[in-house]
Amino acid sequence: MKALNYKNTIIGLSILEIVLILSLLYPLYGPDDFNKVMYLYDKKGNLIGVPPIPPSSHYLLGSDRNGADILLMMIYGAKFTYYQLLE
Repeated sequence: MKALNYKNTIIGLSILEIVLILSLLYPLYGPDDFNKVMYLYDKKGNLIGVPPIPPSSHYLLGSDRNGADILLMMIYGAKFTYYQLLE
């Protein structure tokens, strides 16, 4: 197939495959409830951040108003988008 000769096509398809696999495996590693308010604490137990939390090493894409990790929500929702494309 000629499209697979392009480096950018292979990289893009690989990223999509990784996101889909992570989305299908999400029940094994993801939190059960997105509606729980999450706060950010340091090692001493002091409150250092309240939602929404900006992107950081703990939340790569930040969090929403409830403190849910936006990256995990995107990964969780990817399988539903994929299923919609198949219909």
